Amino acid sequence: MSSDHAMTTLCSVLSPEEMCSMLVDAPLGTYLSTPAGQYLYVNERFAQLFGYASSQEMLCTVQDIGTQVYVSPADRQRFVDMLEEHGSLTLEEFLLRKKDGSTFWVSQNARSIVDAQGKTQYYQGFCVDISDRKQVETRLRKQEESHRRLFETMAQGIVYHDGNGQIIAINPAVERAFGITREQMIGHPVIPEGWEVVDEDGTALDSVTHPAMRTLRSGTPLQDFVMGVRSAHQTDFTWVSVNTVPLFHEHSRTPFQVYAIFEDITAQRLAEAKYQMLFQEMRSGFSVHEIICDSQGAPVDYRFLDVNPAFEQQTGLVRKDIVGKTVREVLPDIEQVWIDNFGRTALTGEPCAFEHYAVDLDRYYTVHAFCPCPGQFACIFSDITERKKTELALVEREQKYRLLADNVDDVIWVALLGGRFTYISPSIYKLRGLTVEEAMREMPPQTMTPESWEYMFGEVQRIWSQDRHTSVRLEVEQYHKNGSTIWVEIIIRQLFDATDQAYGVLGVSRDITKTRAVREELHHAKEAAESASVTKSAFLANMSHEIRTPLNGILGMMQVLQMTALDEEQGQYVQLAITSVDRLTRLLSDILDLSRVEAGKMTLLEAAFSVRDLHDSVFDLFAIQAREKQVQLRCEIDPLLPLVLVGDEARVRQILFNLVGNALKFTSSGSITVTLTSLSAAKHGDLRMLISVEDTGIGIADEALRHLFQPFSQVDGSFTRSQQGAGLGLSIVRRLVELMHGHIYVESTPGQGTAIHVVLPFGLSRD
Repeated sequence: MSSDHAMTTLCSVLSPEEMCSMLVDAPLGTYLSTPAGQYLYVNERFAQLFGYASSQEMLCTVQDIGTQVYVSPADRQRFVDMLEEHGSLTLEEFLLRKKDGSTFWVSQNARSIVDAQGKTQYYQGFCVDISDRKQVETRLRKQEESHRRLFETMAQGIVYHDGNGQIIAINPAVERAFGITREQMIGHPVIPEGWEVVDEDGTALDSVTHPAMRTLRSGTPLQDFVMGVRSAHQTDFTWVSVNTVPLFHEHSRTPFQVYAIFEDITAQRLAEAKYQMLFQEMRSGFSVHEIICDSQGAPVDYRFLDVNPAFEQQTGLVRKDIVGKTVREVLPDIEQVWIDNFGRTALTGEPCAFEHYAVDLDRYYTVHAFCPCPGQFACIFSDITERKKTELALVEREQKYRLLADNVDDVIWVALLGGRFTYISPSIYKLRGLTVEEAMREMPPQTMTPESWEYMFGEVQRIWSQDRHTSVRLEVEQYHKNGSTIWVEIIIRQLFDATDQAYGVLGVSRDITKTRAVREELHHAKEAAESASVTKSAFLANMSHEIRTPLNGILGMMQVLQMTALDEEQGQYVQLAITSVDRLTRLLSDILDLSRVEAGKMTLLEAAFSVRDLHDSVFDLFAIQAREKQVQLRCEIDPLLPLVLVGDEARVRQILFNLVGNALKFTSSGSITVTLTSLSAAKHGDLRMLISVEDTGIGIADEALRHLFQPFSQVDGSFTRSQQGAGLGLSIVRRLVELMHGHIYVESTPGQGTAIHVVLPFGLSRD
């Protein structure tokens, strides 16, 4: 329906005097103005908006709209430009100035009235004061920002589920706990695909027994529910203690959501229905009615005379189906309060305005009614259902976060920049023995030791000077009411207003006294263990030296005795003694080397050496023993390996002797292959050499591999085995390899053989 048709219809039922009266008495501000910036006409409501006693006073006072009415003349120019370009504007918002200099926000609809030649004659417009809505938007935006920061900075993980158990929100603590992103979680069921959840005793939980689903069914919170969670990206379970809290709609006993805390707030745009204008271009619903009274003159019904398209859109009622009918015919369950209010306006001429819920339409409306002529009323209304839902949602959110703050063990607090606390959660009693009222009377420096306050203040200043939007995590010593002190972890973040100015601090505090004590005990225990290890190694080194001297004497005397005339049995005894002394001497050398490494006294000699000489020394030493055991010994050198390297030749030879000696000891047939291979450059040195010793011996079981490099460990775990040894060789090899910044690897198959690979860095000779 066009605006001309609406005006024609309105004029057909209203006299010119009635039409003028309707515009004059309309609850919206109406005006006519020139492009040059002067008002031709304003109604009384328009003058009242600006604080004038009458429309005549405003017309006489305001001579330049751009400078006297608009706070910013640029807004007036924008208003003119839009009308000149488009011919009309709808729901444009401007900041205007009242008579007393105060400012307020309005929403305007306007159009250009042109002559036959298309030249603008004047502007016709309507406006409504939206200052209250603007204030609500600002307040809600601040509250939402505060709630969001609380949600995002919580140290505990929070997961929200809808009434079906589907995940609808998580906070960053959940992402950190399970190594996932928010996007990977939202929209998934209570147990996402590929995840595993078990009870405390290891029993698998499913979508029925999961604590969130149990709370959704029963409507009862669960406290301290222990369970294990393993995400699709994790190999181990993460164990968590869960509290679940159900959320209810008003007057409902069935939860519509549940959140699980095991230690997001989604931004929602607030919608508020706007006041609309008269006639067809208005966004507000507009209707004209005739009141119907009983024989005593009391209003009992009213008839639809006309409605605009916005009315149809907002009510779902179609114009052609309702015009000419009464409201009781259209809406049989209409509440009498509507008829009473509108009847009073139609019969007395007194305008009315109210908010009401239409049961038949299931919508909320703001209604403005005025009397265009006796017995009739015109109605301007706006659908505020979304605003009402937003307000209800805000109340629910505030209740939800208040409930959240009251149910966590951590203390949540908010303080202004001046230091005054504005909120402290009840868990302050558990942390410091104080009631909320007692804690609110304190200033931050009074809550902790002077050293902690100085440290905290300095760290906060330092970090926020670099990035004022980042969170700060600190450990401080705070006072308990009983006179003791406790260690507390504090996470704080600044709060900002709509202009990005900091106005306060949001904090979360957690008791870490026991954790810190355990950490200090572990540190002291580590220091004590390291000290004991050094003492042990020094003792072993000294004892090795002390024992070596008499052993050398015994060995010398046995060798002298061997050169005397001995019978065959005596010669065997002497040879056995010499062999035993030699084995004991090697054992003492191994103990001495091991103790030097553990005591940190082993030094490496960096000098050039021949790879060929190293190769020959190994082959020459073990060739005879290999032939005696009928084991083939092969030594191979990579052609790309430089023949001269820089490093500690003695330690490399010691590594090779131990590895080849071990291989020969445990190989009774087959072969032993020693390979020296060149690798790419490394972090330490100019190149890396791969030393591989492979045998076809008895091999090593998987269980023994785990203890292979431990001191005094043997493959068969017994000293009375066929192959003698104290089990120090490979332990020394590993310590030497690590000391030389290398790596050692073992591959073995029982019954088939063993391969040990050592990678060592070396320098290159510059000669």
